[in-house]
Amino acid sequence: GISTAKIDDFCAILKCRVEDIIEYKIKDKIDLSKTYYENGDFTLNEFEVLDKVDYTYTKCNGNTCNDYNASVVPDGNNKIVKFNYTSSLKDINIFSYLLNIKYYDNGKPYTVKNSNIKIVTPSNYPGEDELIEVPSVAMESSSLEFVFNLWGYRFSISN
Repeated sequence: GISTAKIDDFCAILKCRVEDIIEYKIKDKIDLSKTYYENGDFTLNEFEVLDKVDYTYTKCNGNTCNDYNASVVPDGNNKIVKFNYTSSLKDINIFSYLLNIKYYDNGKPYTVKNSNIKIVTPSNYPGEDELIEVPSVAMESSSLEFVFNLWGYRFSISN
């Protein structure tokens, strides 16, 4: 993905205004008309934190199709976050614009930066969900905030 510094430099060159972070809750419909994607909207319906994700996909060779089982397993001490969302933006992966995840541990705020967030949705994964891998310590918090930056339009979604 594009780093925040590069986006901020890009905005400085083009004199675009970086908005303050606009806060939303899960299931809010987010109007993306202020972004480069002028006619877009996005809704994070729900998310689930998992140790692994099992799925079945179909692979065809000629007229013969077979179902195969597969799993997405995180590295080391990480977790998989499975996002269920709806978006009118079919040509981009909005999760590539996930800037960071804010969480609390014993009342203290912490941030997982995008360099520690990895999109791990396999190309053969069925359905519309997006899978990301993040450090497990962040996912143990009861209060999470997912912060996005779409070309200077910053918004967060919290549970």
